[in-house]
Amino acid sequence: MPLEDGAVTITRTSGTVSLPCRFMLVAASNPCPCGNGPDSGECECHPGAVMRYLTKLSGALADRIDITHRVDPPPAEELLEEAVEDSATVRERVARARRAQEDRLGPGRANGEMTPAEVREHCALDQEGRRVLEDAHRQLGLSARGWDRCLRLARTIADIAGEQRIACEHVSEAVRSRRRPDR
Repeated sequence: MPLEDGAVTITRTSGTVSLPCRFMLVAASNPCPCGNGPDSGECECHPGAVMRYLTKLSGALADRIDITHRVDPPPAEELLEEAVEDSATVRERVARARRAQEDRLGPGRANGEMTPAEVREHCALDQEGRRVLEDAHRQLGLSARGWDRCLRLARTIADIAGEQRIACEHVSEAVRSRRRPDR
C-alpha cells in the first residue's frame, strides 16, 4: 500500500514499474452530517446518523492515520490573548526533533518510517508506559499496526519534548491522538 510502502507499483503485461510516492496525508471532516457537532447544542443529527457518518472512513484506512484531533472553536478570551509560543520557537523545536530522528535512523528518515524492527529497537517503554499501551490495546482494539503507530508517535512526542526516553505521558498522548472519534 502506498501509504506504508512509499511507492506505487504498476504491473502490465510488458513489465512492472515501481514509482516513489512519499507524502503526508492531512485530512479534515465535520463532526457530524450537519457540521455543528453533537456537543455544540446546535446539532439536530440523530445519534445513529452521527455514528454512521463517523464510520464512513474504513477501519483499514483509519488504522493508517497516525493522529486524529478534534478542533473546537476557541473561546473569545483565548483569541484576545497573545500567543504563548511564537512560530519560530515551535519551528526550532520541530527542527531539533527532526535532527534527533535523522541521527537515530539516517539522513532524510523520520520516526513515521521506522520498520517494525526499528520500532522495537528505538521505542522501548518503561513498565508504566507499557501498561498504558496495553490498556489502550484492550480498550481501543489496537491492531498490530496501530500498536506500532502508537509507539512511533510516542517516540516523536518524546523527541519534540527533547527527551531521550519515551515516558508514560508520551505514550498517553500518543494513545489520545490515535483515538478515533467513533470510539
